[in-house]
Amino acid sequence: QVPEHLELLGSIVCFVATILFAYGWIAMKRFLNNFSEHPIEIVNGIAMLIGSCVSLLLFAVAFQLGTEPIVLSSNFPELMTAFVVSSLLTYMIYAYLLRTYSATFIAFAGFLEPVFGLVYGVLFMGHHLTAGSVGALFVLFAGLYIFYKEEIKTHRCDIATDPNF
Repeated sequence: QVPEHLELLGSIVCFVATILFAYGWIAMKRFLNNFSEHPIEIVNGIAMLIGSCVSLLLFAVAFQLGTEPIVLSSNFPELMTAFVVSSLLTYMIYAYLLRTYSATFIAFAGFLEPVFGLVYGVLFMGHHLTAGSVGALFVLFAGLYIFYKEEIKTHRCDIATDPNF
């Protein structure tokens, strides 16, 4: 049984993380454009360092509000290693893609990840669709539509200002 205040805090943190996830790609794209002389690995490392510091801060706040001590599993080091390696690889790929594609498109692609997770869970793990899952998909697709509209607007603006087009 999770206390109600922690459930609310979790929802707020998830909402803020979603907004910051999308804004992070916009900020990183601007940084890559303004400081293109720096290696992309350094830019990505700085972005990951900032994100991890914010995560640590939020963890500390949530830990102080928690009622039970945190118990780490025996395979925690292996899980953390897998998480760090996969994060480094994934975000390096995203950073290289930002050199070519817009931040809107990269965020759009990132928001598709939960859809694939839900589909794989239903197809391969026997999970059932709930009203909450369908509602979350609706909100997600509404967000993707907004991103799509922004991408089209940005692309039209790029075409209008491109002297070679």
